[in-house]
Amino acid sequence: MSPAGVVSLIYAGVFSSGIAYTLQILGQKGADPSICSLLLSLESVISLLAGILILHQVPTARELSGCALMAAAIVLVQLPVGRENKYEVIEQ
Repeated sequence: MSPAGVVSLIYAGVFSSGIAYTLQILGQKGADPSICSLLLSLESVISLLAGILILHQVPTARELSGCALMAAAIVLVQLPVGRENKYEVIEQ
């Protein structure tokens, strides 16, 4: 294996796994679990935007439509329309 390959593996292992997951856990510690799960669901949308802005990638129509559907679904689940508490606790 070449030295460049070893450096790439170490970089991916340390930064992607070690540091990124540690920061994610620290960030989630005091946050609302439902909000965290919704934000983490935006991973594909954020990845697409980062690829466009940082790496100057050109996404396909399929990728754009998939990310648009993901973003729309995440926004829709946050809307309070039609929500009612069906399992309201009755105090005696």
